[in-house]
Amino acid sequence: MHPIRLPKRPKGPWRAVVAVLLDVVITAGIALSVYYFNYRVPQRFALPSMAEQGTLYAGGPLQPEGSSAGSLPLEGKFADRFSDTVTTTDTSYRSKDLSITVTAHTLGKGSNRVAYYVADVYTSNIRCFRTYFSQDTYGSGFEEHLTKMSRDV
Repeated sequence: MHPIRLPKRPKGPWRAVVAVLLDVVITAGIALSVYYFNYRVPQRFALPSMAEQGTLYAGGPLQPEGSSAGSLPLEGKFADRFSDTVTTTDTSYRSKDLSITVTAHTLGKGSNRVAYYVADVYTSNIRCFRTYFSQDTYGSGFEEHLTKMSRDV
């Protein structure tokens, strides 16, 4: 019986091509796994409690610079922004606790012209200001359509 002969290994540029392709595949695998675990897999983050954050009125870290803990509440400082009756227009909302005004602005000329909107929000009671997170969870990798989120609020 004759011994089995294996084909000879390719020499020359084929070896370099195979090495480069293997490097590209391994690098792509690492990059995709980093993307998947950092952005696609949902991760929950802890929010600091109000006691850790301080408040505007207690002189904690959220107090404006140069003001004292005994300063007027926001509805006193910005009384012209609030109203005893609810008033709504196309670009504003005003009530006892909340005032929102949206203004449109443009920047640039011709094809470089950009339109942007600015919302001025004033609140006399921080409990009127709410945040909403996708799937009601603070973190990354959670997805939810804005229309569903607005229905939930």
